[in-house]
Amino acid sequence: MTEKTRFYLEFLKRPVDAADEVTRSFIEHMVPALMEQYAVKSAKGGEHSRDTQYDEETRRKFAQKHDQSMVSHLLNGIFPSMRLLNLLEAEGMGPIPFSNVERRVYILAYLMHDVDKIAQI
Repeated sequence: MTEKTRFYLEFLKRPVDAADEVTRSFIEHMVPALMEQYAVKSAKGGEHSRDTQYDEETRRKFAQKHDQSMVSHLLNGIFPSMRLLNLLEAEGMGPIPFSNVERRVYILAYLMHDVDKIAQI
């Protein structure tokens, strides 16, 4: 692992509550691979606007969007969601706290929400 990657992982962990073992584990174990695989993969526009697997209307919609990398897109959804979940639980605004397994399933489900863009299916 490069020094730059280690710095980035520590940067991501800094605002995460020390008791949030699921998010911290996600950062340590999954984010490095996400960075390696998807740092240059388009998420919101860019290369999708030229992809002939999509119809013309879909390609036009992609062309109108500002792009970001797939890893940024995924992290920009996972971190706020996990933070919100923790805040809601701390305020007692849910019927029961989510288990660590449920939290991990949520992260995996979120990671899969754009599988069609990742796997080109």
